[in-house]
Amino acid sequence: MRDGTRVLITGSSRGIGAAIALRAGVYGARVVINFRTNADAAATTADLVRRAGGEAIAIRADVRDASQVRAMLRHVEEQFGGLDVLVNNAYSPFEPTPFEALSWDAVETQITGSVRTCFHCIQAALPNLRCGNAPSILNISSITVRQPVPGFAHRNLAKAAVEGLTRSLAIELSPLGIRVNALAVGWTRTEQLSDMPAGIVAAAVAAIPLSRLATPEEIAETAVFLVSPAASYITGTVMPVAGGLSPDPILGAGEIP
Repeated sequence: MRDGTRVLITGSSRGIGAAIALRAGVYGARVVINFRTNADAAATTADLVRRAGGEAIAIRADVRDASQVRAMLRHVEEQFGGLDVLVNNAYSPFEPTPFEALSWDAVETQITGSVRTCFHCIQAALPNLRCGNAPSILNISSITVRQPVPGFAHRNLAKAAVEGLTRSLAIELSPLGIRVNALAVGWTRTEQLSDMPAGIVAAAVAAIPLSRLATPEEIAETAVFLVSPAASYITGTVMPVAGGLSPDPILGAGEIP
C-alpha cells in the first residue's frame, strides 16, 4: 500500500476492521474509521493508526442506512479529497440457529448487515473511486460459505450473496480500473467468536489444517495486500485466509478449470 492511500473501512472500531486499519496505517495510509455505536473504540483505533504512521479520522455512520452512507462519503471527500480503497467489513452479529427454528427476520438481519451495507457503500463510493489512485474494493466474506457448519444458514446465505456481488462487480467495474475482491475469512479470534458455543469453535479448530484460530492481524496482512498495487492483476477473487481451509473446490488431476 502506498503512502497517502485513502482508505475507508466500515465497522473498523474493533476486531478485524481495526486490525486492517492499523496495518494500513503502518504503510502511511489515510484511514477512515467507520463506527456505529462505540465512539471510544473508534477513537482508540484512530489513535493507534496515527501512532503507526498513518492519518486517521473516525466517522459515525450506520452503513445499513443509505443516507448516512452518503453523508459519510461527503465527509471523506471533504477531509481527504477523495477515496482510493473501500473495505466492506461491517456485519450484523448472529447466533447459530438450526434451520427449522430459523426465522426469516433473522435471515433479513444478516442480508441487511452484510449485503445492504456493501451495496450502499459501493454505490456511494463509486464517484470517488473512479478518480482514485489504483482504486480497489475489498468485501469481507466467510470461509463457512463453502465450509459450512450447522446453524449458520442465515449467515452463509448473506455472505454467499456478498461473494456473488464481488464477482459481478469485478467484471462491471473493471473498465473503470476498479478492482473488486473478497476475503473468505477463517475462524478468527475476535469478540464475535467469543460469543459462539464452545463446542462449535472446538469442532472448527479440529478441522483446520494449521490447528489454531487466526488472529485479526493475520487477516489484515492479506487484506492490505489485496487492496494494494502489489495485487494489481487480481480481481474477482474470493481469497481464503483460513489456515488451510479452502472455499474453492479442488480440481481433479488433469482437469482444466
